[in-house]
Amino acid sequence: MIKKYNNAPITEALCEFSFASQQDWDWTIPGLIYERIKVDYPKKKQVQQHTVELNINEDGMKNPSPVEIGISKMQFFKEDESSLVQIAPNVLVINQLKPYPGWKVFKEQIDKMLSLYESVASPEGINKIGVRYINNFSFDEDITISEYFNIKPSYPLSRESKSFLMRNDLLYEECKSVLNLIMAKKPDDKSIILDFNFTTDQMNLDNATQWIEEAHYNIEEAFEACLTSNLREIIE
Repeated sequence: MIKKYNNAPITEALCEFSFASQQDWDWTIPGLIYERIKVDYPKKKQVQQHTVELNINEDGMKNPSPVEIGISKMQFFKEDESSLVQIAPNVLVINQLKPYPGWKVFKEQIDKMLSLYESVASPEGINKIGVRYINNFSFDEDITISEYFNIKPSYPLSRESKSFLMRNDLLYEECKSVLNLIMAKKPDDKSIILDFNFTTDQMNLDNATQWIEEAHYNIEEAFEACLTSNLREIIE
């Protein structure tokens, strides 16, 4: 069993579904779903899709101006905005922000929303699923990365790095999936980000919930493998 941490660094967890459908998207679907979840997710927001229009004036100058071209997605928030559900054409995303309530609660939210989406939208299948965990480790001072992480960037030059972005795509053949692991540090920021995104594009609706459990387990295993005992002491 994976160890639980009192000071878990999770800033956001999410599960995203991209569905297969031969039908044109029906924008009544988000409204029908909202009616079923508005007790738990009372706040709603309509996100507009924008494009840029270039207007050439008499001097030949191009004046870019943003133009709304329609709705891109609907968002439904809990009262404290710690969790939200996002619905776009053939896409469902369940986001959990801080405070993270634990996998059991988050998985129940995912299962509930997937079942509801299936009953309302009747998708023909799944194109892609992703489970993602974004972790932010804050330090009071600059650190030697190898003292806290078993993963680190490597450079051929003896120079201090102000920032970095390192990406690894790890293949999990047994479940036809890929773990996208990103480690990053922003300029003038002492925090280190570990971003785990476990995805598959070879899944059907009947096996989706079981795959999500496997995805979470594999992310936890990868998370543990990245930490040294020094870092575990900090987040315990």
